[in-house]
Amino acid sequence: MSKHSIAETKNKLTQLIARAEKGEEIIVARHGRDVAKISALEPIPKRITQEAVDWLAAHLIGGDAPQEDAVTVRAPDARRGLGALSAYLDANVIIPLFIEDVFSSRAFAFMARKPAGIVLSDLASAEFLSVLGVRCRAKAVTVSQANGALANFDAWTAANAVTVETTSADIRAAEAVLRRFDLTLRTPDAIHVALVKRLNAELVTLDERMAIGARALGVSLAAI
Repeated sequence: MSKHSIAETKNKLTQLIARAEKGEEIIVARHGRDVAKISALEPIPKRITQEAVDWLAAHLIGGDAPQEDAVTVRAPDARRGLGALSAYLDANVIIPLFIEDVFSSRAFAFMARKPAGIVLSDLASAEFLSVLGVRCRAKAVTVSQANGALANFDAWTAANAVTVETTSADIRAAEAVLRRFDLTLRTPDAIHVALVKRLNAELVTLDERMAIGARALGVSLAAI
C-alpha cells in the first residue's frame, strides 16, 4: 500500500493506475487524511460450459493414488444450483481435476454443475505446483505426467478461469483471521479465506477444517 496527495495523484495518475492493476492498494489523501482509494477491478468470470468440463475429463492424467471410483461427469442437479457467485477453488480441488486421485470424482461432479465462474488465485496455483512436485518426488507421478498436468492447467485456466493476485490487504485480513485462535486455521487457509471474502466468491474446498473456519467467518461454501 502507498499513500499520495491529491496533487501527486493527478501528476502520476497513469503510473499509479498501472501499479493498482498489479495489485497495489493506492490511497489518496487530502491534507494528510485518507479520502479515496485506487484499486484494480477484478475480471468478471464466465460460466463454465459443458465443453470446458469435457476437456478436463479428456485430459485427466492418471496417477498411482487410490481412486474412490471412476471419474464421471454427472449432469447438474437443479436442486443444488450455485446461484450467481463465482467459485474460488482451493488447491485440493484443483489437483484432482488434472491428476486422477481419490477426490477426482467429487471435483468433477462439482464442475458438472457448471458454476457461474471459476476464480483461481496465485496462492492456489503455487500450491498446485507444490503438490505436483511432492508427487514427483514420491514417484506417485512421473515428471512427464507432472509436466502434462501443468500444461493442461495453464491451457484450461487461460481459457476458462479468472486469475487473481494476493494483495497486501489480503495478508492483513488473513492476519486478523489468524488472531482467532478458536478457528485453528493455517496461514495459507487464512489467506484463501481473505481472498474469498474480498472477491465475494464461494469457497470450494475439500478441507473440512478450512470449511469450518470459513463458515464461522461468514464465508459462503459450495457443496462438493
